[in-house]
Amino acid sequence: MPFTWILNPITLLSLLAVAMVSCLFLFVSLKREVVDLRRSAEDMRSQLSGTIDCLARDLERLEEKLVKSEREPSRPAPVDEVRLTRREQALHMFARGESPGSIATTLQAPRSEIELVLKVAGLKRPPQ
Repeated sequence: MPFTWILNPITLLSLLAVAMVSCLFLFVSLKREVVDLRRSAEDMRSQLSGTIDCLARDLERLEEKLVKSEREPSRPAPVDEVRLTRREQALHMFARGESPGSIATTLQAPRSEIELVLKVAGLKRPPQ
């Protein structure tokens, strides 16, 4: 019988010891992963808490702006400035009361060009 060593008690005890050591190793590695996952979840929770606080402050500011804008008299809807030429934008901005310098800065154009556009349009000062 060539396989009699399998039934030897020392062999069985050795296999049992190897199995127990393997189980202990798996248990310890699982515990380590659980600790790492808990730490990661706690980090995420603190980041989310900070983000929620920031969003809550932003929401409060927006609500304040909304209440403030509802109290102010209504103004005409803003013109869609995306499709306007630089000249049209300059005229709209001047009509809103902006100075030629601020218009030039906003539109990234020379001030002399903005003043010329206003002069050609016959505008010298903002409408009262």
